[in-house]
Amino acid sequence: MPTNTDKIEIPFSKSKLTLLLLIAVAFVIGGFFFIINPSTFEESGLSHNPKIEILIIGYACVIFFGAGMVIFILKLLDNKPGLLIDDQGITINPHSFSTSIIEWTKIEKININEIYRTKIIMVYLKRPEEFIDQINNPFKRKMALFSLKTYGTPVSITASGLKYNTDELYALLMARLHDR
Repeated sequence: MPTNTDKIEIPFSKSKLTLLLLIAVAFVIGGFFFIINPSTFEESGLSHNPKIEILIIGYACVIFFGAGMVIFILKLLDNKPGLLIDDQGITINPHSFSTSIIEWTKIEKININEIYRTKIIMVYLKRPEEFIDQINNPFKRKMALFSLKTYGTPVSITASGLKYNTDELYALLMARLHDR
């Protein structure tokens, strides 16, 4: 177990990211099938105009999972750690586009929640609005505001793409927080 002063770099799991990339590719391919030939799926009895709904689903799959593919490819090529834990706080590098540093002194508490059978570590801040005000990307700002409204915090950590178990990561973060 690392000591208080150790700097811990948690890398991204290339095998987990590869699996997520393959799933995204499958959904993009499925989306293309929906777009190219929606009449094949019209017999599903979705509604009065199933062809339009199938096209919408197809485009949504291509756009959403296509974006996911780009992110997973960037992460597979990136050698930066996914998470850095040190005396200053927690540094989250969720996407290559930005890095978020959460200082220990700004953290109120840390909980672990399960959302759709996925364990997520929720980092509750003393002043979450200050954290949100520092986000320059409009999309990330909206996501942070949604998370704050829905879960009470703009900061969450999932180990799904990291080389670390969620429960062990939670225990490590709790130990570091209580040592402050």
